[in-house]
Amino acid sequence: MTKTVHVYPSKGKWSVARNGRSTKSFATQREAVESAVQASKSVEPSRVVVLNKNGRVVDRREFGTVKIQQPPKKKGGVAPKRIRVAVGEVVLDRLRSGVAQNA
Repeated sequence: MTKTVHVYPSKGKWSVARNGRSTKSFATQREAVESAVQASKSVEPSRVVVLNKNGRVVDRREFGTVKIQQPPKKKGGVAPKRIRVAVGEVVLDRLRSGVAQNA
């Protein structure tokens, strides 16, 4: 199971938390991140999550986990154009049949 180490601001300092408990405090974010990375590398698989002052994730690093490759993106071209044409034809057919029924 992946262990998560959080880096977050607390009382004017930067804290490093492991297993939901604050373990160390540092004067700068850089020092806290370096400590968290060192702790994470020793226990793999693990991840470091860095939060900003608003609680949003600003950095995420993973160690010892398998990287999952994103599937290749299909280049748009022929297929989207064919879909637009087909949808356009269906809409026109429905409009024409609606106009004929209302007349």
